[in-house]
Amino acid sequence: MASLAQQFLNQDLQIIGLQETRSRLEGHTMVAQFHVLSAPATSRGVGGIQLWVNKKLRDKDMTIDVASHHLHILHASSQRLVVRFVCSGLRLIFLVLHAPVEDNDTILANFWKATSSAIPQ
Repeated sequence: MASLAQQFLNQDLQIIGLQETRSRLEGHTMVAQFHVLSAPATSRGVGGIQLWVNKKLRDKDMTIDVASHHLHILHASSQRLVVRFVCSGLRLIFLVLHAPVEDNDTILANFWKATSSAIPQ
């Protein structure tokens, strides 16, 4: 994870969604300059989703200091992570998804229906 953090910093990436991490991490962790929000892989090591958010979000005219309480996991599964970000009047919902690879319309429709249900109104 430290190597990933360094690569993200080298590329000046501020918000990164990762799929198929195969990680067992769950919840909120800190790694270097990043908040890492994780949904674990299944017990068989399949899936796993993470959202990495830099502790300082920068735009050309401003910087937002991101604290742990600004980020809240609303839904987490091995293929879906929904996170609410509220800070300085900014309100966002981040989705990190890994859609099924099956060529089955019912499975795909169920995935997207469940994803829509996980997003707050």
